[in-house]
Amino acid sequence: MDTIATLNRIVRLAEKARRDGILGLESQLKMITEPFFHKAVQLVIDGTEVTVLRDILETEIAYIEERHKRGITFFQKAGGFAPTLGILGTVLALVN
Repeated sequence: MDTIATLNRIVRLAEKARRDGILGLESQLKMITEPFFHKAVQLVIDGTEVTVLRDILETEIAYIEERHKRGITFFQKAGGFAPTLGILGTVLALVN
């Protein structure tokens, strides 16, 4: 994700909310494709209290990190088995 573009997008949304009110963000919600960002804006539109909003989004980030760690672990283990499979293939080819 482009950090500068994301920050500019947040600033534009904040300016729109200041001009048109929080409910004015509903029209922009359809253009937000990132699930996390979409959820955050939806919670703001729904009037979620700031502390509750922060807790929800921090929990969401923790779940995303956990899911990514599981994916990383899979590929780390697969990479560990790769040399073994290479040696096994070599031995089978020699025996054949």
